[in-house]
Amino acid sequence: MPGIGTLRASLSSRLPPWGRGVFEATTYFVSLNVAGFATPFLAFQRPVIPGQELLSGFAVSPVLSPRAMLMHYGRTHLAHGIGAMLDGEWIDPLAVPVTSAGPLEAEPLICVPPKPRLWWLRRGAAAVGNVALAAVIP
Repeated sequence: MPGIGTLRASLSSRLPPWGRGVFEATTYFVSLNVAGFATPFLAFQRPVIPGQELLSGFAVSPVLSPRAMLMHYGRTHLAHGIGAMLDGEWIDPLAVPVTSAGPLEAEPLICVPPKPRLWWLRRGAAAVGNVALAAVIP
């Protein structure tokens, strides 16, 4: 069928809490991957971690070529950067206690920031970008 890519499946598990900092094992996971009807392969992965972008967002596997691992690293960081630019962060409402000179109200003041302009367009562009990156770079 047109528009449908290869069949992929993945089974992942985080590592136990050993180590500290960059070597903390809970920030890594091992996955069993299958693409199409090929032989399954194991990969050692670390998702993108804010504050440690250069040392995260990679996958290492003896089955993948260095080029494929580098493309995965680049696509992961590109998707993370585009997603951060387009999707943005939604700030939670802030509850502020207010002292009044007049009659005191029992409920706190809720400060809700306005939604960014064209938020729906940005959200759609982020979704299209993710699909395009997944289709272009396997």
